[in-house]
Amino acid sequence: MNTFMWDNPFTARHLAVLRDLGMSIVQPVTKRLACGDYGNGAMAEQSEICKTLVLFFDPQHLQH
Repeated sequence: MNTFMWDNPFTARHLAVLRDLGMSIVQPVTKRLACGDYGNGAMAEQSEICKTLVLFFDPQHLQH
């Protein structure tokens, strides 16, 4: 996505619903975007996404 998409009020509302449902959100990063702009909206590094998945699906996490 690009910065305008990330900063859109509808995106914020959708993310709030996901957080209310207990989902973990991996924040985008700031760098040169596919559209050519420099800003927030790029996909996080794979290692950060994997780390979040491991924490989310950890059996100890699921017991709470």
